[in-house]
Amino acid sequence: MPTVTIEGPDIDDVGIKRVLVKGITDALERAYKIPRAAYVVVIKENRLRTSVLAVRSF
Repeated sequence: MPTVTIEGPDIDDVGIKRVLVKGITDALERAYKIPRAAYVVVIKENRLRTSVLAVRSF
């Protein structure tokens, strides 16, 4: 069972989460040719803290 984990900030709107999961599942189905019922998409939400330091990538 293929599993995809998305890690990012909170998404409060369930409708937006559904659109996100559908888009990812559509892409997986096209790429791997495995039926969509086989995929598990996990959304790991991280609460943003005001004390988080900015990180720059070079």
